[in-house]
Amino acid sequence: MNLTAILHKHDNESAHEYIFFICLLLLALFLPVSRNMLSVVQIIMAVNWLLEGRFREKRSRFSGNRHAVYLMLVFLVFGVGMLWTSDPLERLWLSMVDKVPFFSLPLLIASSRPLAKERIYSILFVFAFSVLVTAAVGLALFAGNMEASRSALSPFIPHIRFSIQLVMAIFLIPWLAYTSESKPAFRVFSWVAAFLLVAFMFFSGWLTAFISFSAAIVFLAVRKLLAVRSTFIKKIIAVFVLFLLAGFTAGILHFVARPVFYRAPTPLITGQELTREGNPYWHEFENLQRENGHLVFWFIAEDELRHAWNQRSILGFDGPDLKGINPLKGAIYRYMTSRGLRKDSEGLEALYEFEIRAIENGVPNYLHTRWPTLIVRIHQTFWELKEYKRTGNPERFSFAQRIELWKAALAAFSEKPVLGWGKGEVHQAVNFGLEKINSQWQLRNIKPHNQYLLYLITIGAAGFVAVAFLIIIFIKKSGACRYLPFNLMLAIFLSAMAGEDLLDFQESITFFLFFATIFGVMMRRQERLGS
Repeated sequence: MNLTAILHKHDNESAHEYIFFICLLLLALFLPVSRNMLSVVQIIMAVNWLLEGRFREKRSRFSGNRHAVYLMLVFLVFGVGMLWTSDPLERLWLSMVDKVPFFSLPLLIASSRPLAKERIYSILFVFAFSVLVTAAVGLALFAGNMEASRSALSPFIPHIRFSIQLVMAIFLIPWLAYTSESKPAFRVFSWVAAFLLVAFMFFSGWLTAFISFSAAIVFLAVRKLLAVRSTFIKKIIAVFVLFLLAGFTAGILHFVARPVFYRAPTPLITGQELTREGNPYWHEFENLQRENGHLVFWFIAEDELRHAWNQRSILGFDGPDLKGINPLKGAIYRYMTSRGLRKDSEGLEALYEFEIRAIENGVPNYLHTRWPTLIVRIHQTFWELKEYKRTGNPERFSFAQRIELWKAALAAFSEKPVLGWGKGEVHQAVNFGLEKINSQWQLRNIKPHNQYLLYLITIGAAGFVAVAFLIIIFIKKSGACRYLPFNLMLAIFLSAMAGEDLLDFQESITFFLFFATIFGVMMRRQERLGS
């Protein structure tokens, strides 16, 4: 692939057509980088489209890609959903501005001049390159500030939205190297790049990325298993991969969950127990919180522990951790309990210096200093679920908060199941649901963090079915599913939507439409042109 020749303006194309191509390259470039620049690029595309004129030609091209109208009608469904929103004019801008690409991108791309296959590949290359560079920048910034959370590994856009782009790039890079007839050296580089992105994914510990990656692997295995032309050996390998993946996942989950749900024998307390320095212990008998099976708020000599801690750490015992978010005392109690130590000076002496540094960074369990980031995140999720079940309060627990929001969303949906609450009433619906389930969570005015539930509560079962039908009919009519990257994108996107409102934000909406129009419009044209 000669990039210089591809990027150069061709003699037979107008300035407007060349600007359209450059805008698509910029769209690919900014997908993992900037929401604002995505808006700017799409505005430039629209203005360029209008200034170009030649609307009769554009109408003719669009009629040859009229399946694009199904994506545009999704925007209409959202618009209709505003009709039963209270104060629809006031909330129109906030509720609909991010959804505009559903209307604009299919129209602009389906009515513009077809691109050569090499240029289409170059657009995909730019996207993959941008993801690779963004991951490198995030890693460099994180290395310079190790106290930052892992979400900082996505330096430009929210990490959940970047994670689906990351997983897509993992599979897209090798596919591009082989289908674009690249040189053998570049094919080797593509596998190296994909491997580095996989390593970055595991290092990040983002559950969304891991779930999406697993969904893509399962899709590939099932696809090979169901392929008509697939040999018996390949089908056996596909079945083996599925069982291996299921067994590996079950084994990891069991290994990580075991210390969370283990219950050490409850110690017998006479009330006469003293520390080595002769101080009595304090016990919060009604608090049954555990860490690796041991009770956290039993056997505490707080004054003695405070004095010992302040001699070993630059952080005060009663202050926050280095991240400035959580009380340090809670991390000290939990970490020492995870080691099976009593909370006194003698127990603190048993900790190594690296463990003191870990506690200062808010690490609550000694296992977290020994396990990879992803395993730590899974362990923390299990612990959150156990605490949520024990207390009924989702405060400070991200996954438990999602469960609380899902319960609230289902309660809101049951109140207005057919048409929903209205496209602009998502906060009111979730607030209603939180009140109905008597949630202890004080936070309000948030979304359900589940795309399927968000549609059900805002546009109801009728709107949900309409959106699903329009997207499915577009896929069927366009033939986009004949291309492996599009199918992988669907597997990634559909699995990630269970934990995030992806089709409610411009970055992920544009990501979806980017691949839908490339493989459902642009590549379809190339087949017709025989190139």
